[in-house]
Amino acid sequence: MVIDGMDAPTASGESFTVNTDPIRINEDSVVIAADIMATNGVIHVIDNIIASQAVSQTIADLAVADDNLSTLVAALTAADLVGAISADGPITCLGKIMLNNDTVLRRCPCPPPTNDAFAALPEGTVDSLLLPENVETLKDILLTHCISGNILSSMVTSGPITTLSGNTIEAVVNDDGTITFDGSTVITADVVASNGIAHVIDKVIVPTSDEAAATTVAPTTAAPTTEAAKDDTHDDGDDIDHSMDE
Repeated sequence: MVIDGMDAPTASGESFTVNTDPIRINEDSVVIAADIMATNGVIHVIDNIIASQAVSQTIADLAVADDNLSTLVAALTAADLVGAISADGPITCLGKIMLNNDTVLRRCPCPPPTNDAFAALPEGTVDSLLLPENVETLKDILLTHCISGNILSSMVTSGPITTLSGNTIEAVVNDDGTITFDGSTVITADVVASNGIAHVIDKVIVPTSDEAAATTVAPTTAAPTTEAAKDDTHDDGDDIDHSMDE
């Protein structure tokens, strides 16, 4: 017996809501032929597909629901990119981050980095990237984790890939089946969303070709470089400029 508003569990572990007058599932799927008897059960034909809750969620929704991607969500929010990964895809996302920009990410695969991946960056890097003055650098890094199209792990081949930032990353499919993007290993592959696919990676991909990004992301590398320059100056007396000695 069908009761209006009843909650019915499914074999997948999810559930749907049944309404009456007319009988429909989750409001959108109307029963057009009921009570078709079979030897092992009953069939009710509906006029619409009932999507899995996972498939009905965007990449952004999945990221927000995952505590291990909270740093990514914070970064996406700071960069105003949450809308981007909520928009129609397909996009493929790599990493531990989520974005918001309705015009940039369209059906792209994204590798989101985890919280641990962000924590592995030099101390102070994440806090620096979240500052308003570094928003363009942050966007560049986040969009380097997004690729246009639906790309399952089984479709990845070794070689260069151009990301939505315009930067190129190197994909490597190893003999043991593991996949890396610029040295970041995929630890959870093929997370399917309504607007694309996510492959969770263990390191943040930093666009090394971008001088500004490299300076902001790894500010701690400036000091050793300076010291090295001093050492080189003292070692080679011929290169010292004495024009200011007087």
